Amino acid sequence: MYKVVEFLKTKEVELVPSVGIQNGVSCWPHLKVISLHSAIKQQVTPSQDWVSWEIRELFTTGVMDISYSCSLRNVYTLIREMLTKQEMILDQQQSILRILNAKHPQDTDYVIERGLLPVKDLQALNTLEQKLQSVDFKEKLINHLGLIGGCDTKDTVWRTMHRTISNDLAKSINWRGVNGKISLAALQIKDVVIDAVRKNVFSSTATNSEIENVMKRWLHLASDRDGGRKRRQKD
Repeated sequence: MYKVVEFLKTKEVELVPSVGIQNGVSCWPHLKVISLHSAIKQQVTPSQDWVSWEIRELFTTGVMDISYSCSLRNVYTLIREMLTKQEMILDQQQSILRILNAKHPQDTDYVIERGLLPVKDLQALNTLEQKLQSVDFKEKLINHLGLIGGCDTKDTVWRTMHRTISNDLAKSINWRGVNGKISLAALQIKDVVIDAVRKNVFSSTATNSEIENVMKRWLHLASDRDGGRKRRQKD
């Protein structure tokens, strides 16, 4: 009889005679390939100069087929690679969960009242600015918007701004407040958006300047969204 085993130290899979296995240990000879195959096929009794290896028995077979053995090695090599990659994915998922749990340990840390966002008019914006004078509420809003995420800095800012300010109100806002518009740079919500964007691992290292430039661009294009550009072209 033969056994297909895995050598624990080298992670190799081999077909070995059952006679050379005892108590989780297999004896392996120092022989050339042809002599080695012959020794395995003839189930030669191990001698004292054979090396002992700790093994894990996979299954037993009565067939001595070298090509079959090679195929098994390839299969188990692929399985090991798949398991290794699976472990890496699981580790990454655990890391993501640890990050999320660290940032959002309780629902009360990021749940805000329904209907508060996006702000739709000047009155709602003023109400939000008053609420942001509370440090606790400001942190909660940062955590709330930080859940939005995105694939990069631009995408994260775009999605966060869309969730925070309605497009109709955005048409009345620009960065510095010129031409009679509201200045976003002077509002507390600006700092909230910046901090929320950095909650995302894909934009955590973005500078204020990078985030602000995307915010400016988002405001600048407010008139083009929701069909605004097409309406102007018709006119």
